[in-house]
Amino acid sequence: MFRFGDSVNVHASVERPLAERLAAVGYAAMGYWFYRWDWGEAIALDGLLAASRALDNPAYTTFAVTEAQRWADEAGTNSDPNPFGPAGVLLDAVEGGLVRDDSAALDCLRRYAENVRVAGSRVGALAHQDGATTGFVDSLYGMPELLARLGRRLETPAMVDDAVALSLGHCRLLQSERSGLFAHFAEFDGADGARIAWGRGNGWAVLGLSDLVLAVAPETPGADELTQRFVAMLDGLRATQEPGGWWRNILDDPASYPEASTSLMVVAAVTQAVRSGRVDARYLTMADAAWSSLEHRVDANGHVAGVSYRPGLNADPARYEHTPLVGAYPWGQGPYLRAACQRLDDTAAPTRAEGEGASCSP
Repeated sequence: MFRFGDSVNVHASVERPLAERLAAVGYAAMGYWFYRWDWGEAIALDGLLAASRALDNPAYTTFAVTEAQRWADEAGTNSDPNPFGPAGVLLDAVEGGLVRDDSAALDCLRRYAENVRVAGSRVGALAHQDGATTGFVDSLYGMPELLARLGRRLETPAMVDDAVALSLGHCRLLQSERSGLFAHFAEFDGADGARIAWGRGNGWAVLGLSDLVLAVAPETPGADELTQRFVAMLDGLRATQEPGGWWRNILDDPASYPEASTSLMVVAAVTQAVRSGRVDARYLTMADAAWSSLEHRVDANGHVAGVSYRPGLNADPARYEHTPLVGAYPWGQGPYLRAACQRLDDTAAPTRAEGEGASCSP
């Protein structure tokens, strides 16, 4: 049987207490050159805020907030503050009084949110760029939760409603009604295309949906369908989980290789959703098995092993299988940080959605 680690460097893994692993992964995440803004960079900074709270280490907060401020400064010179970056971290920093100018930061976030709402209203799904023709599964992470949290902050209920409505539109575009899994991308106009169940893409979806389910009240319009789609996805993930506890780079391809970031996102998503009481506890068994397969896959330098590089958009599934597994990437470090913070002790740290800042807030 092909087991996790058959194709990666397992001899470098180091067994040590979880708090030490968490600290090492955090410092390694800060060693990355944040040269672009994308979901992969955003989750690393989200994870650093989680680690800052869990370990009481202000160095992680300082780093994450500095990067979020840099994103805001760059966006401030642009009337259209795309692409997606550490917007959630910036909002955490505003709420914690950690930015230079609260009004400027909130203005940046407001402009970004309005861009998402305007672009999305034209296609009925999440689109962070006006004129976009393609929907990406990545957009379910971070963007909807930001709209919900910012809507509450600005006392704009319509923004919270849009967070759910646009996410549901995205789910209808990308989620398989049969398997519950998500395609990497699809055209807003309904044109046929590749429906590839990319592993990390489904990781973005499951963690983003988990964050949003916790961020909105049950009575919010569409919240019931949102939870139903989240549970359908959990059932799809349970059906494709390998006996060793992990998931493959292409979830429904038995020849695909094991991929760590996918499994770590599932761990974080399921653990917080079960502990919040929003989904049935039976799904925790799935997360426990995944965590057992991955918790020690951190080398002496704090790098999480078995994380694939960015695959780009491809209609050929084989192209997803040629992404390298060698390297330390923020989209692997961040999911580990978020998962580990949920697992650090018997009681999960509060999540952003529960009103005390991210499991990760400073």
